[in-house]
Amino acid sequence: MCMAAALVQSVFAKTAFSVNPKIQVTERSAKPSERISAYVQEFAKKRFQDDDDLVLLPEELAMVRNLAKATLVTCEVAPGGVAQGKTNTLGFRAITPGGYPAIWIQDFTMNYSSGLIAREVGLQHFQLILEKQNGAKLRDLGRQVIIPAHAIPDHINVDGSPVFFPGTYDPLANMNGEFGFRPPCNNQFDVIWLAHMLAQSGDAKKLLSRKVGLYNHREPWFEEQDHQIAIIERLRRDGLTNVGIVFNFHHWRGSLEEFPELFKRIQPYLIALNLNGMSANTMQYPNVRYIGSDVSELSMIRVVEASRWRGPVGIIHERPTLDAAEGIKNNLLGLEWVIKELHKPGSGGQKPQEPELNPK
Repeated sequence: MCMAAALVQSVFAKTAFSVNPKIQVTERSAKPSERISAYVQEFAKKRFQDDDDLVLLPEELAMVRNLAKATLVTCEVAPGGVAQGKTNTLGFRAITPGGYPAIWIQDFTMNYSSGLIAREVGLQHFQLILEKQNGAKLRDLGRQVIIPAHAIPDHINVDGSPVFFPGTYDPLANMNGEFGFRPPCNNQFDVIWLAHMLAQSGDAKKLLSRKVGLYNHREPWFEEQDHQIAIIERLRRDGLTNVGIVFNFHHWRGSLEEFPELFKRIQPYLIALNLNGMSANTMQYPNVRYIGSDVSELSMIRVVEASRWRGPVGIIHERPTLDAAEGIKNNLLGLEWVIKELHKPGSGGQKPQEPELNPK
């Protein structure tokens, strides 16, 4: 596949070359990969024998283009399609090395450079790659195996799971360095190249067309919601309208009495809300607490309900010594208690309790 794309790219980059018109490669004579291989071999022989007659006939260019197009079609995995036992759950046609159950960042970028892949398809793959990028913290897997902050996966399985190391489809493999100690570094450059090509072919501002949430998280200036609103308004003046606020109870400090007015100000920008138990003194930085187990979250959630805001609601689980399934279960039970209390005070039954050992 990459051979086809690279050949077409060289043609469209106006690298003229000569091809023997007697090359016996037709669309019916062989499989796409065999036709391309034969064509490239003949091209290489002629290219290095004669530099004086550098002309590619229109019908030859058309043949190369058609071969590359046909090859790319064989590399598609349709939504719901299965490749080597993995189902494509990405919601769009994944372009993989033919028959493989994963998108390789390097391979896709090279193939996109051929000009034979629609921009919308390029955007879908580009946004997926950014979604699967490692977070802002280095991941130390032990035994000197590290996934650096903001690392780009080596490949992304068609089921959506990112794999940072070559040689395996298992996202959890490589705990002992069998597949390397760092992800390949070239993928960062490939993503930049892909972004550059997409920016050249359309509106660069739409490259990040999915919503971006400003997340209040222990930065004294940035965690202030009015500062976040100012940032968003400034971006909107530049035409960037896909930025909003993710408001976290757990990372909020402020006056409980002023919370209703604050929520009115952030509501037009709010794209998601994360809940947490909140102490009586909301001016202090809150610990991670079960929803419903503390004092102030009930009144804060009542403000949210009265606003008629609708959107995604999340639960924070930052308890390294507690199983996530247990923490999420208790938060959901606490949320059920809160909902009952909102509708009818006293109907929730026993108030949720924190475990004896609270790591934070």
